[in-house]
Amino acid sequence: AEQLADSVHAELVSAARASPRALDTITLNAIIAGLSLSGCVEAAADRLRRWYTSVPRDADSYAAVIRGCVARKNMTIAEQCLAMCIDEDNLKPTKVIYELMIEVTLKQFNYEDAFVYLDALKVNGFVPDWRTYSLIVKRCAFVRDPRASIALSEMRSAGHFVPPSLSDFVKTAGRSSRPTPNKPGRVAGDGNDDDLGFAFKV
Repeated sequence: AEQLADSVHAELVSAARASPRALDTITLNAIIAGLSLSGCVEAAADRLRRWYTSVPRDADSYAAVIRGCVARKNMTIAEQCLAMCIDEDNLKPTKVIYELMIEVTLKQFNYEDAFVYLDALKVNGFVPDWRTYSLIVKRCAFVRDPRASIALSEMRSAGHFVPPSLSDFVKTAGRSSRPTPNKPGRVAGDGNDDDLGFAFKV
């Protein structure tokens, strides 16, 4: 994937010498996204730094890498991208970036920072979408974190439909009274989009 991405980028750079429009931010974002989602998040982060010399990075450039970090549960690269977005490019994180940061944090054994990103999302005037609330509710409910009920209530207040199965999960799920687990849970590993690395289903 890295070799293919570099080859495509080299062709675009060459074409841009004759036609500058051959290389733009949207095109680079697409290549970065493909590289990141293929599992090469470190390589995607590296190209994010090196490729945008003649065109600017935008929020979607960072979201492209962070989305791959979610799939790989790579919190380190995600945090580096967020810091770079804010500190180096002076870009304001979008709703998509905040929700991706929430999701990758929820995949960690210690997920406290998910609520920091949730607060930042709301402070900036965004409303978390249904999926984000659902992930928070399920992650908290799994370890009997009381914030599951709070998130469920917020979910309703935001106008999102709350399926009975989700409410029931909050009431019945969990195998620990600790808000944040200290030991790894059993990885479900079934490819479900809502799999946070723990064995639960809704």
